[in-house]
Amino acid sequence: MRSLINHRTSSERFLHNATLAPLKEMQTRVQNQPELASSMVLALTSKNGTIKFDQLTRTKTLESILLLADDAALRKILAHFHLLILRPEAQEHGTANIHRRTLADILLTLVRGYKKYQSSTSNLTSDDSWLRQLLDILVECAYFAPNHSAPPNPVPLPAISTSSRTMFRDRLSSCLTYLVSIRQSEQMPFPYLVVSIIQARTISSKSQGLVFEGDKAAVKAVRKTHKALERLNSEVIFTVS
Repeated sequence: MRSLINHRTSSERFLHNATLAPLKEMQTRVQNQPELASSMVLALTSKNGTIKFDQLTRTKTLESILLLADDAALRKILAHFHLLILRPEAQEHGTANIHRRTLADILLTLVRGYKKYQSSTSNLTSDDSWLRQLLDILVECAYFAPNHSAPPNPVPLPAISTSSRTMFRDRLSSCLTYLVSIRQSEQMPFPYLVVSIIQARTISSKSQGLVFEGDKAAVKAVRKTHKALERLNSEVIFTVS
């Protein structure tokens, strides 16, 4: 893996041109067997691999494999990315911020590059969909922090910085901007899905709390608005049906 990356990084390397063959072969293999995408992505981004694989090799190998993955593979990939966000290899805050930004950009690329929205909107908003999993990761990193009762394993190390939280909110907003644009007749499910994720985490999570706490009047207004959204969403679903 290191040899592949090193020879592809510089045009002066002896095997620079030869490295294209295995990279293309990886994409062809995943195109024929989309379920293998998770194994490929994990290999390219773990141990001797790197999340900056495409940047270092000046290719779109990782991106192409990611966009060829089937939904089951995407769920495995997102679980892997979530762990990389929580526990980047570097513990220094500046390096961890860059690491997390790279992963957030990859998530945004997946949302923008996915080709099956037209045929699977209802599946994508279900509890076990890859899209819900992706949005849940962005919501967690943007709006929630572990409290004193959180077990050690899921606690981010180093802690997610204020600048990284702002970056995750920006990526979440960019995802929603794209998702709302893809089907004009079904704009409601995606923003509502994010609101529902935030609401569910606020109510059910004992190990995490919202980074931003509103006063009683604001919290009351949010709860009232959420009930109105639930009612509106039910009406939209009934109308579409």
